[in-house]
Amino acid sequence: MQEIKIIKKPWGYEQILPPDFVSRDEELNKWQKKILVVYSGGQLSYQSHKYRDERWKILSGKGEIRLDDNSYWIYSGTIWHIIRDVKHSVKAIESALVIEEISTGDKIDDNDITRYEDIYGRVK
Repeated sequence: MQEIKIIKKPWGYEQILPPDFVSRDEELNKWQKKILVVYSGGQLSYQSHKYRDERWKILSGKGEIRLDDNSYWIYSGTIWHIIRDVKHSVKAIESALVIEEISTGDKIDDNDITRYEDIYGRVK
């Protein structure tokens, strides 16, 4: 059994779960499951992906999700489907926000991130 990989981020951290934690869908070529922990006041960059879609299930906390130019309140139990090329961001409000992220697509790595805005200065 592989170990969970933890990667620190300026907004919190992500846990990358090994394939044993996900039931494989044979129709999907590539996928990855992560747990994102966004600290209170933390915010992911406003970004898009060219090669992957994401499904976010909010496990705990509340916050605000931005999809293209629209913002919505998010809270525990809600599920959001983020299709490739859709600009998106999330911000934790009041407490940490815990999100289960399942990415599917042709290419799943950090080189598939185009950042448009980032409060941590990571826009190139």
